[in-house]
Amino acid sequence: ETCGRWDSDVTAHIEVRRGTGPRMTAIQPTTRQTIIEVHNPADGTLVAMVGGDAAVIERVRPVLDAFTSLVVHMGPLGAGLTAKLARNLVQYGSWLAAYEAQVLAEAAGIELAKLAEVIRASDRLIGGASRLMFRETVAPLPGDAHPGIVGAMAAGAALAHKDLRAAIELGRTLDVDLPLAQMTEDRCDAVFGLAP
Repeated sequence: ETCGRWDSDVTAHIEVRRGTGPRMTAIQPTTRQTIIEVHNPADGTLVAMVGGDAAVIERVRPVLDAFTSLVVHMGPLGAGLTAKLARNLVQYGSWLAAYEAQVLAEAAGIELAKLAEVIRASDRLIGGASRLMFRETVAPLPGDAHPGIVGAMAAGAALAHKDLRAAIELGRTLDVDLPLAQMTEDRCDAVFGLAP
């Protein structure tokens, strides 16, 4: 069963009935396209986060491969939805960060098209929002973590703190409220895997 919208109650209901009914696989598609482009599954650009029995997923993989660029088995039924919600949280949070950055830039007289151009170019180099998504857990780095990783993360956090504080101060100077910048500053160490 394929759904663009899915409800956790429906997932739980299918879990209960799964033993008596047909085998099901929940597919949570997403695209790599921008919000203003029209999606066409025939282009094969969907990314499918699939939840369900691994054998069933393998059986339907040729169908999935026909309209996707990537199929990832996320776990049992319902895991595809959870992954899609987490993935979309990254996207919408990034859009909010971009909006808040534009509010600051516009108040300072920066042309927003130029800001967008440099953000797109730098995202290609540094990996955008997923850059720090390489660890197996969001818990703080363990005490026996490689010193090179700990040092790099600490340096990244220090740079982020410096830049966030400067942006927040600029916002105060321009009378621009930057709640996301402040929230990021408050939680920055956790983002970099450092103990609070």
